[in-house]
Amino acid sequence: IGGLKPGGSIPRVAGRYPLRVSMRSPVAMDHLELVQNGKVIRSFDLNGDRRRHDSTATIELNEGGWIVLRAWNEAANPDVLDLYPYATTSPIYIDSPAAPPAPADAEYFLAWMNRVIQAAEARGGWNSEEEKADTLTYLNAAREKYHVLAGPPGG
Repeated sequence: IGGLKPGGSIPRVAGRYPLRVSMRSPVAMDHLELVQNGKVIRSFDLNGDRRRHDSTATIELNEGGWIVLRAWNEAANPDVLDLYPYATTSPIYIDSPAAPPAPADAEYFLAWMNRVIQAAEARGGWNSEEEKADTLTYLNAAREKYHVLAGPPGG
């Protein structure tokens, strides 16, 4: 995007940017998508053997966050030792004063932190009570951040 590669950072938000998309895969892919902040914003048609794609376009950016390109299949492929073929780039980050709100994501990680804390409290084998206390303090601080980002229950 805008001549940047994955891992880059766009210094401003609003505007139209040139987009160059390239995919190479050892297996045929079913889907190729541009994802911004967790939402598909553009899908690309894969033709022929569906192992490569190249295209250029422009993209309108109006909010901060991140963008990745991902390729995936709906079914397994015997040439890929995983549930199904899937690949994603590292993000290109879009600088802005604040990240876009994502309360559903925060709720997911809040529930995850609750499970991590519960497991940490139940586990034995700490080197010391101080280590256990420090670890739980650290985990509870992370949990509280997700609690704030999730907002009040139910929205």
